[in-house]
Amino acid sequence: MKKFTTHDGEVVILTEETEKHLLAHPEILPILEEVISKLNIANDDRNIPSVEKEVDLERNIGINNFVETAEISSTDKMLFAYRKARKYPTHIVVNRIGEDCGVVTIQLKFDGDIQSWFIMTAYVGYAGGPLEPFYISDKNSEEFKNSLEYWSKHALVYNPEIMDSPYESTWEKELKIG
Repeated sequence: MKKFTTHDGEVVILTEETEKHLLAHPEILPILEEVISKLNIANDDRNIPSVEKEVDLERNIGINNFVETAEISSTDKMLFAYRKARKYPTHIVVNRIGEDCGVVTIQLKFDGDIQSWFIMTAYVGYAGGPLEPFYISDKNSEEFKNSLEYWSKHALVYNPEIMDSPYESTWEKELKIG
């Protein structure tokens, strides 16, 4: 476990589990302390289950590999790949190039018992969409439907350094729905 301090004096903790999660974002760990040192976390954020913050480092720090795609249905074939340290695959594209980016998005949750923040994830790119549908347990919920709709028209650009080989499948098959 590693501890960092935000610009406004809040404690942020990186657990070993989250550090493994960040293996899929290799450019983040070397700059994580700098990113956190620039954060200001409002007290109101403590009442929200998780908080996403964007930090602009005002220089190129990596590639934003999150892209829009043509919308597809849950039965359309598309490409998936497993990222490092992930239980589920991600919708990917292979014919695209990400864009240089100077922004890191960091997602945090507050633990009131120890008055500290925990890093859930961090990545190069802008805050945005919902969790991938794999991480939503209630397949009948609006949250799941919105996530599936969103991820049916967004994907990550394939990166062989952090992903296994791509394979063709459908959302229906991967999510075991339908």
